[in-house]
Amino acid sequence: MNQKTMADVPISGTFLLPAEIEAITQAVEHEIPTDPALQAIYIARRIMRKEAEQIGIDYPSYLSQLTAKRMATG
Repeated sequence: MNQKTMADVPISGTFLLPAEIEAITQAVEHEIPTDPALQAIYIARRIMRKEAEQIGIDYPSYLSQLTAKRMATG
């Protein structure tokens, strides 16, 4: 797997593979079967955590850098 950087993170969307998104979605739907709104929040957070892991930084740093990136473009 190629090492990802913040430059690989799109302003909206993800660089994760569809299979990775599907695995996250299925896990969350299994853990929280009756609340679609809460599922959406957990799925988004897990996607961001996985991106941070693939970039090699901790989750809070990833959120800070993503916020800065979004603010710089818009």
